[in-house]
Amino acid sequence: NVMCVGGTWMIDNAWVKNGDWGRIQEATAQALALFD
Repeated sequence: NVMCVGGTWMIDNAWVKNGDWGRIQEATAQALALFD
């Protein structure tokens, strides 16, 4: 099985606009932890 989600709708638009990639990475890691 492949688990995949994507889209800027999952994060604050300001994070992308400001290039806050660390914050995006952290939020992604937290979301993935829910599946463990």
